[in-house]
Amino acid sequence: MLFDINDDEVLAKISRYELVRKAKNRRLHIDVYQIVAGAQELKYMAVSKSTEGRSSADNYWGFGDTELDALQECLSRIKDRTVDDIIPPAKDTEKHATTARISRKLYPTT
Repeated sequence: MLFDINDDEVLAKISRYELVRKAKNRRLHIDVYQIVAGAQELKYMAVSKSTEGRSSADNYWGFGDTELDALQECLSRIKDRTVDDIIPPAKDTEKHATTARISRKLYPTT
């Protein structure tokens, strides 16, 4: 399927998962981005996020050729880590900072 987008754009479909941790009843969302159009070698990227939308540090993200591969890699990276370990300090709470980090990974500039 072809999508009519600009040359410098990437179109991604997002699937959301929720990981519920019994300790302190904490939850994380995991958004899996599937690149459906655009010049991008990346196929799938899984990003763990707080329920408020702040994303984890990049080293907790998962990548893969399938949605399940990216999700599994992300889960493996956050296993045995506390939510406070996974989500960056409060200085990165602005939503646009999270969006910018994800955008840079989806479509890095040269």
